[in-house]
Amino acid sequence: MSRNIPNEEELAGDVARLQQLFLALGRRRSLRDPIASICEELQFTPPQVHALLYLSDRPLHAEE
Repeated sequence: MSRNIPNEEELAGDVARLQQLFLALGRRRSLRDPIASICEELQFTPPQVHALLYLSDRPLHAEE
């Protein structure tokens, strides 16, 4: 029976690749505050940002 457990060398390569992916992602979008970067990119006004944060803090219900 073969085991699907990587050796240390393979694991180190996977970790390095994951670090590179996180660095690339961080260059494209802020990982620290993704909502702020999205709002800035979309040029939201302060009231729009507050409304977005207010709505995201509560569950949305489709009530009639």
